[in-house]
Amino acid sequence: MKMTKIVLLTSVLSLIMIGCGGSSNASDTPTLQSQSVAQDTQLVTQSIADKLSSDKNGKITTINASGEVESIAVSKEAIFFAEGENGVEIISIGYSDKISTELLFKINDINAKQVTLSDDEMTLYVEDEVGFIQIIDISDLTHPVKTGRTTKQDIDNAALSKDGTFKYIPRGESGLDIVNISNPSNIALESTFNKSNAFDVVLADNDTKALIATGPVGINLLDIIDPKQAENIANYRITGSNVTGLSLNTTEDILFVATGDKGVLVFNLDILLHKLGY
Repeated sequence: MKMTKIVLLTSVLSLIMIGCGGSSNASDTPTLQSQSVAQDTQLVTQSIADKLSSDKNGKITTINASGEVESIAVSKEAIFFAEGENGVEIISIGYSDKISTELLFKINDINAKQVTLSDDEMTLYVEDEVGFIQIIDISDLTHPVKTGRTTKQDIDNAALSKDGTFKYIPRGESGLDIVNISNPSNIALESTFNKSNAFDVVLADNDTKALIATGPVGINLLDIIDPKQAENIANYRITGSNVTGLSLNTTEDILFVATGDKGVLVFNLDILLHKLGY
């Protein structure tokens, strides 16, 4: 009987210590909860693109524009269309069971050829028809403010590898340059892919693949595992379009494709890559 009481007392004390944080097991519980929350968050992140219905090629929708879309840039909250003489459209974009779009502002007084964003997504750079880059404060998307312009220069629409080793520079009709920038004092051209045009580029699949905008040919998928020898492995044609701009929401794996007068096509990247054989 005494042994039974001791066992019961020990069990009660253990429960009290756990409740008060007095046992090492207490620290295990929040750890498991944190892992569960992280897993739930990951599942939510992964399922956003999958919740958006698409066709067999991964096309989710088309975003219409008031002009011909030549270049695009995507932030967490908005998408920016460069539409030549039609200026720049700023469109709020949201992801739920469908992609929602709302025109927030239209910049009319720029002949916009290219657009890109600063790293903090607070500044929009717009290359105009004569080669100047207009600098625009977009901290308030509904009231963008021009803050200056640079001298004539091409806008930098290159893609940078995650490890900062390689830069992928579209050169239009001259193809895609792959530059080794691991040593800033000795930047070197690693290779050039010149089997097609390259007007824009995004990286995918942990920087082992590159998608390039090739103009009337559509989108080319390159294998860039070996930067010294990029290989063309597939092509996705968009009939009657002129693909000159690409932008990727890397969080949601959603690809935006500028197609001139056909607006911007929106793709589930995973499905598109699967369609192309990857």
